[in-house]
Amino acid sequence: MVSRHTKTTAAFVLLATVLWLFAQQYTDDAWVLWGILVGVGVLLPTALNEART
Repeated sequence: MVSRHTKTTAAFVLLATVLWLFAQQYTDDAWVLWGILVGVGVLLPTALNEART
C-alpha cells in the first residue's frame, strides 16, 4: 500500500516535470527552471505533507 505522503509527492514531481518542460519553451534561465523543479517538486509537497501531520 502506498502512503498518502508518497502519492502527494509523486503527483507534485509529475506536475513539476510538466511545468519544467512547459517553461523551457519560454525561458532559458537555469535558475527559473531549477526553481520550478525544486519548488514545486520538492518544497511544496514537503510543506503540504508536514502541515497534514
